[in-house]
Amino acid sequence: MTLSRKQLVAVEDIPYYPMISRCVRRSCLCGSDAYSGKDYEHRIRILLTLFAIEICGYAAKLIVV
Repeated sequence: MTLSRKQLVAVEDIPYYPMISRCVRRSCLCGSDAYSGKDYEHRIRILLTLFAIEICGYAAKLIVV
């Protein structure tokens, strides 16, 4: 059974939650992609509107194998 976000997240108790996202196949989630030279900074803004969240900060790390 699914629960609403109000039941899962207690902002009064813990206002910040760490999140991790992993991309595959050289897919760049945010920032500037060193491989293609494209800028994907706009993706974070889109995700903010879709999921009704706020981001305090982020760090991107590109690992090329």
